Amino acid sequence: MFGVLTALVAIAVYSTGVWLPTEFPDRMQANRFPHLLFENETAASFPWTSKWFTLDGADRVIHLTNEKRVQYFDARFQAYPRPGRFKQILDIGCGDGSIAFELGKLGYSVTGLDRYAPHLQTAKVLSDCRRASSHFTGRARKVRRSSSHFTGRARKVRRSSSHFTGRAREVRRASSHFTGRAHEVRRSSSHFTGRAREVRRSSSHFTGRAREVRRASSHFTGRAREVRRASSRFTGRAHEVRRSSSHFTGRAREVRRASSHFTGRAREVRRASSRFTGRAHEVRRSSSHFTGRAREVRRASSHFTGRAHEVRRASSHFTGRAREVRRASSHFTGRAREVRRASSHFTGRAREVRRASSHFTGRAREVRRSSSHFTGRAREVRRSSSHFTGRAREVRRASSRFIGRAREVRRASSHFTGRAREVRRSSSRFTGRAHEVRRSSSHFTSRAREVRRTSSRFTGRAREVRRSSSHFTGRAREVRRSSSHFTGRAREVRRASSHFTGRAHEVRRASSHFTGRAREVRRASSHFTGRAREVRRASSHFTGRAREVRRASSHFTGRAREVRRSSSHFTGRAREVRRSSSHFTGRAREVRRASSRFIGRAREVRRASSHFTGRAREVRRSSSRFTGRAHEVRRSSSHFTSRAREVRRTSSRFTGRAREVRRSSSHFTGRAREVRRSSSHFRGRAHEVRRSSSHFTGRAREVRRASSHFTGRAREVRRSSSHFTGRAREVRRSSSHFRGRAREVRRSYSQFRVR
Repeated sequence: MFGVLTALVAIAVYSTGVWLPTEFPDRMQANRFPHLLFENETAASFPWTSKWFTLDGADRVIHLTNEKRVQYFDARFQAYPRPGRFKQILDIGCGDGSIAFELGKLGYSVTGLDRYAPHLQTAKVLSDCRRASSHFTGRARKVRRSSSHFTGRARKVRRSSSHFTGRAREVRRASSHFTGRAHEVRRSSSHFTGRAREVRRSSSHFTGRAREVRRASSHFTGRAREVRRASSRFTGRAHEVRRSSSHFTGRAREVRRASSHFTGRAREVRRASSRFTGRAHEVRRSSSHFTGRAREVRRASSHFTGRAHEVRRASSHFTGRAREVRRASSHFTGRAREVRRASSHFTGRAREVRRASSHFTGRAREVRRSSSHFTGRAREVRRSSSHFTGRAREVRRASSRFIGRAREVRRASSHFTGRAREVRRSSSRFTGRAHEVRRSSSHFTSRAREVRRTSSRFTGRAREVRRSSSHFTGRAREVRRSSSHFTGRAREVRRASSHFTGRAHEVRRASSHFTGRAREVRRASSHFTGRAREVRRASSHFTGRAREVRRASSHFTGRAREVRRSSSHFTGRAREVRRSSSHFTGRAREVRRASSRFIGRAREVRRASSHFTGRAREVRRSSSRFTGRAHEVRRSSSHFTSRAREVRRTSSRFTGRAREVRRSSSHFTGRAREVRRSSSHFRGRAHEVRRSSSHFTGRAREVRRASSHFTGRAREVRRSSSHFTGRAREVRRSSSHFRGRAREVRRSYSQFRVR
C-alpha cells in the first residue's frame, strides 16, 4: 500500500510541480520545510540507520557527493522546456534532508517524505538549528516560508547574522504559479566594514520579462553602487543601469544600456560627476545591427572652471557615412567652440565645420571644409567677426586635384568704419592661368576700388585692371595693364572721370620689348566746359622714330586744335603739324614744320583760313644749315573780295643772294600786281621788277630797277600799255654815282596812230 501511494505522490509532483495528495492530511503539511512524516516509525524498525549521519560511516560517500548531486538535479530541472514550473519539489526518501536543504538554498520549495522516524527527527533538529543562534559563534539564522494552494503564491524569507563578524544576510523569495511571476531580494551588510549589498530579482513566465537590481554601499568608504537590469524574452529588449557614487570623493557614475534582439538596436548612456571638482561627464551610444547605424554623444562640464565639452558621432555601415560634432564652451571666459565633421566612404566626400566665439571679446570664427576623394575637389570657407570692433572676414578656397584648378575668395568688412574688402584668386595647374580680383569699398567715404589680375604661365601673358570710384566726389578711375613675356608686349590703359566736374581722362600705353615700339594715347574731356584733349605718342627703340599727336577741342567755343610731331633719332628728321579751327568763328589754322639734323634742312608751312570772312593765308618756309639757303612763300586770299596775295623769298647765306616775289590779284577789280626783287650781298647788285595789270581797264605797267653798290650804277625801265586805247609808254633811266652821269629815254606809241 505504501509503495502505491509513493508512486502516486511522485507522479503528481513531477507532473504538476505543486499538487499534494489530500488523502493523508494528518501526515502531510505543505507549508513547512522540510516536512516531517511518518513519526510513528521507531529505530527498531531500521537498525542499520544508527550511523547514517556520521561522515565516517558506511554511507559517507553519499554525504561527500551531495553537492554534485544537487548540481545535477538543478541542471535537469532547468533543462526542462518550462523551467519555471519546477518551484515545488517532493523528496521521497529524504532521510535527514541533506538534499532537501541544498535544493532549498537554490530557491526551490521542497517537501521531504521518509518512513524512518529517527531520520525525520534528525531532519527536524537540523531544521531547528538553522533557525537558532549560537552564543559561542555569535551566528543567528532564520527561515520563514508561506505558500497558498489556491492563489498559487509562495514566499520564503532567510535571515542570518553574526555578532562577532557583524555580518547580516537576508534572502526574500516570492512566486506565483498562476501569474507566473517570481521575486527575490538578497541583502547583506557588515557592521564593522560598513558594507551593505542588496540584490532584487523579478521575472514573469507569461510576459517573459525579468528584472534585477543590485546595490552595494560602504559606510566608511562612502561608496555606493547600483545595477539595474531588465529584459523581455518576447520583445527581445534588455535594459541595464549602473550607478556608483562616493560620499567622500563626491564622484558619481551612471551607465545605462538598452538593447533589442529583434530590432537590433543598442543604447548606452554613461554619466560621471564630481561634487568637489565640479566636473561632469556623459557618454551616449546607440547602434543598430540591421540599419548599420551608430551614434555617440560625449559631454563634459565643470562647475568651477565653467567649461563644457560635447562630442557627437554618427556612422552608418551600409551607407558608409560618418558624422561628428564637437562643442566646447566656457562660462567665465565666454568662449565657445564647435567642430562638425561628416564623411562618406562610398562617395568619398568629407566635410568639416569649425566655429569659435567669445562673449566678452565679441569675436566669432567659422571654418568650413569639404573634400571629395573621387572628384579630387576640396573647399574651405573661413569666417571671423567681432561684435565690438564691427569687423568681419571671410576666406573661401576651392581646389580640384584632377583638373588642377584652385580658387580663393577673401572678404573683410567693418561696420563702424564702413569699409569692405574682397580678394578673389583662381589658378589652374594644367592651363597655367591665374586670376585675381581685389575689391575695397567704404560706406562713409563712398569709395570703391577694384583690382583684377590674370596671368598665364604657358602663354606668358599677364593682365591687370584697377578701378576706383567715389560717390561723394563723383570720381572714377580705371587702370588696365597687359603684358606678354614671350612676345614682350605691354599695354596700359588709364581712365579717370568725375561726375560733378564732368571731367574724364584716359591714358593708353603699349610697348614691345622685342620690336622696341612704344605707344601712348592720352585723352581728357569735360562735360561742363565741353573741352576735349588727346595726345598720341609712338616711338621705336630700334628705328629711333617717335611720333606725337595732340588734339584739343571745345564743344561750346567750337575750337579744335591738333599738333602732330614725328622724329627719327637715326635719320635726324623731325616733323610737326599744328592745326586749329573754330566752328563759330569759322577760322582754321595749320602749321607744318619739318627738319633734318644731318642734312640741316628745315621746313615750315603755315595756313590760316576763315569760313565767314573767306580769307585764307599760307606761309611756307624752308632753310638749309649747310647750303645756307632760305625760302619763304606767303599766300593770302579772300573768297568774298576775290583778292589773292603771294610773297616768295629766297636767300643764301654763303652766296649772299636774296630774292623776293610779291603777287596780288583781285577777281572783281581785275587787277594783278607782281613785285620781284633780287640782291647779292657780295656783288652789291639789286634787281627789282614791278608789274601791275587790270583786266577791266586793259592797262598794264612794269617797272624794272637794277643797281650796283660797287660800280654805283642804277637802271630803271618803266613800261605802261592799254589794251583798249592801244597806247604804250616806256621810260629808261640810267645813272652812275662815281662818273656822275644820268640818262633817260622815253618812248610812246599807239596802235591806232604812231607819233
